[in-house]
Amino acid sequence: MTATRSSRLAALVVGAALTGLALGGTAAAAQPSSSPTIPTAPVVDGLDIEVGFEKDTYLTGEEVVATATITNTTDAPIEHVIAYSSGKDGVHFTADAGEFTWNGNNPSGGTLDAHETVEIDFVAHVGNVNATKVELMGYIGIKPEGSGLPLFPLAEAKVEKRTGYFGGTVYADRNGNQTLDDGEVLAGAKITAGNAYFNDDRPATTTDAAGRFRIDNVATVPYLVFVEDKDGWTFQYQQVKVDTTDANANVVFRGVGQFNQSLTASIAFTKQRYQVGDMAEMKVTLTNTGSVPLSGIKANCDRVGDSPDHVTWGDKLWGDLGHEGAGAQVGVGETKVITVSGKVPASADTYGIVHVACDFGFDSSANPEANAWAFVGAENAVGSMSITAFANKSGSDEWYQDGEEVPGLDVSLIDLTSKKVVVTVRSDAKGKADFKNVPVGVYDIAFSGGWARKDTRGDIHVTKKCKYGCDSYMEVVKSGNPQPTPTTTPTTTTAAPVQTTTTTPAPQAKAGSGDLPNTGASVVWPAIAGLSAVLLGGVAVFVTRRRRKTVAE
Repeated sequence: MTATRSSRLAALVVGAALTGLALGGTAAAAQPSSSPTIPTAPVVDGLDIEVGFEKDTYLTGEEVVATATITNTTDAPIEHVIAYSSGKDGVHFTADAGEFTWNGNNPSGGTLDAHETVEIDFVAHVGNVNATKVELMGYIGIKPEGSGLPLFPLAEAKVEKRTGYFGGTVYADRNGNQTLDDGEVLAGAKITAGNAYFNDDRPATTTDAAGRFRIDNVATVPYLVFVEDKDGWTFQYQQVKVDTTDANANVVFRGVGQFNQSLTASIAFTKQRYQVGDMAEMKVTLTNTGSVPLSGIKANCDRVGDSPDHVTWGDKLWGDLGHEGAGAQVGVGETKVITVSGKVPASADTYGIVHVACDFGFDSSANPEANAWAFVGAENAVGSMSITAFANKSGSDEWYQDGEEVPGLDVSLIDLTSKKVVVTVRSDAKGKADFKNVPVGVYDIAFSGGWARKDTRGDIHVTKKCKYGCDSYMEVVKSGNPQPTPTTTPTTTTAAPVQTTTTTPAPQAKAGSGDLPNTGASVVWPAIAGLSAVLLGGVAVFVTRRRRKTVAE
């Protein structure tokens, strides 16, 4: 009997900034390598492979679709059949190839039954305004030996150039009325745009004396357009969908004073403890301390990205503060409380704590920040971790060097609510203090002998499990501050040193503390670079999701 199965496995388009994609959206473990000496198409005994575009010619910015039809012409199954695509000249394809996805592992791929046919669509956009053709590179066939793949030119089509323009006005809304008034235009403001499908396309210009700008001869694709902060004014980026009309001739960018100069923000969970899957309710409090009304305020949370211990955010349950919201408005002298909700993720139970960490305003580096946390799961959860204290004895700019450890210190974790010491551990000859079975929670830290943390901003988070190890380093300096009186019996550790990981903390502001549920006071994000976070162990210095964490969660 002849078995036939035909399935079109189409996919949504992925942005052109992605490279080396394995079909199905998973990054390949090893990148395929192209070879100029290989045949123009793979030849596989028993497989009939046809690849072609839906059209002979496409326009700049248009979605392009190439379909591969793979048929097993034999009377027996063929195993390890894979389909991999790679773009060329800035055009990157993606597809959902299902079981036929190549992921760099061995074995990989799917099985085609006797006389079975499968169709796979490879989808992309032509974002390069100078492209004259679109070419699908890839490999379709039985997975070869080794971790790499040869790339074959599978199909091509012509591209007809199509361009458009966009322009507009930049102004500073000095009176907060959301209207361009006399004297408010900004000359010399820098405009930068990013092509949604072609990462190398980043046109830029500056506004003229009338606050106007125009960028011509760009691809007919969506662009994200940014205005660089200027003279204390900050701007919200906009998406402009360029076409061949005059629809984008007057894009208006309204500048407002940096939000951290006139807006304070805090956020608090409404309960002390949650369970996985709960919809955690939070109260966001925004206060306008400035002299003009504030509008367009949105929440920007979890800047680190995909943090497993953070609530979901930004959807319709965040109202005006969410992704699709209109932006909150806060009048002069007004305090506004906005209730939002986010789901407690399953992974939060791994750590015993759930977080929310946001800034409020435009998508800018000059927003007030706020954070909060609450317990997750059963009570009496414990975690273990270590802290190695070191002093910069050499005066070097290096974060840590061998021999800088400070041994023999009594290191105490202090409850943020009661201000009492929960546990004290003496550091060993290598400056390492091992904490075992400490109650999950958030703590301050203190050292004996007049030593103190150099960077006092941020709290210590002890979680049930660590992300990348539970060992961290902390720079200390002589302060003269007395060690708090322990309320527990100190323990001394003589455990042998274990391998540790270090990271350089970015400058950061101290999070708020107080009775649970804990709320974070507004702090200032110091730099865009704070978006990158390094997570190292079961104790975390936690301020916001934007700053680098000196230790892990």
